[in-house]
Amino acid sequence: MKQSLWITVLFAVLCLSALTLFSYATPPSHAQTAGALSLIRHFEGRINTLFIEGNIAYAGAGGTLAVLDISSPENPIIIGKSEPIPGALMEIAVVDSIAYVANWKNGLVTIDVSDPTNPRVLDSVQAGRYTTNDIAISGSTAYLTAWGYGLMSVDVSDSNDLVVLDTIDFEYAGDVQVVGDAAYIERSVPGQVGLRELLMIDVSDPANLEWKGAVLKNESPSYIHIADTIVYFTNEENELVTVDVNNPEMPIVLSRFDLMEGVSTVKVIDGVAYISGGADMLMIDVSDPANPTKLDSFRKNVLGGNGVTFVTAANGIAYLVMSAGDTG
Repeated sequence: MKQSLWITVLFAVLCLSALTLFSYATPPSHAQTAGALSLIRHFEGRINTLFIEGNIAYAGAGGTLAVLDISSPENPIIIGKSEPIPGALMEIAVVDSIAYVANWKNGLVTIDVSDPTNPRVLDSVQAGRYTTNDIAISGSTAYLTAWGYGLMSVDVSDSNDLVVLDTIDFEYAGDVQVVGDAAYIERSVPGQVGLRELLMIDVSDPANLEWKGAVLKNESPSYIHIADTIVYFTNEENELVTVDVNNPEMPIVLSRFDLMEGVSTVKVIDGVAYISGGADMLMIDVSDPANPTKLDSFRKNVLGGNGVTFVTAANGIAYLVMSAGDTG
């Protein structure tokens, strides 16, 4: 069974099987935002993931990178598409006019987007038979996770000639984020259904990845975002937990905030946590990680569909991917 996915926009919510837009009366100045959401636009299409840079949105539309002009949130326009790439685009990062794409079947793919009307595929690095999940870029190195092989480091200093530096093998690797010399990876614990953990890998030398083990050993994180030295994650108890990992050997829990059921993702941007999934989308002020406070929320029945599966935000606009259900 296939799913069609929507993007929705929250002070413009972008939907690509629906590009839907919401607006705030003002950009999110934390305490001023409560109750200010309003729907702007709904745009038909299909999407897996999204990256925003200025007035350009890069969308993983199945196996194609679609480029949208979002300078007018009421009228987003597709201005360019890459050639089709076998496998879905799972994650996108754009640095210096190069789009780095985690491709479900083809590992890491680089795409030149210097001309947004004509994205050009440059090179790729295979992840073997394993399905690729996520990507993080740090300097001239890309870090790629896959369900079977764990973490791969790739030299991307020449986007036309990608070179694998090292891999470190472990099963069920999910989201990855790099902070300083550490890569933090969420994964399902082998042999323990429903249990997840946060791993840390030393990436101070990208050609010699070093396993450090589990962080937050007494927690079971589900969805994770890291900003500076603060880890934000949701858990099976439907909480948003904030943890200071400045010293990874002695993490300090700063706060716990009760959430709705069915959380599917968390992302923190400019001191606001966007929590999505199930019936709701929440915005939480985490500018003081020890004292999170709710800013606003909306119900999925505003948009239809089966719930929010992805969220990002930029320029006063939150972009949500929503599942529109089975299409056969």
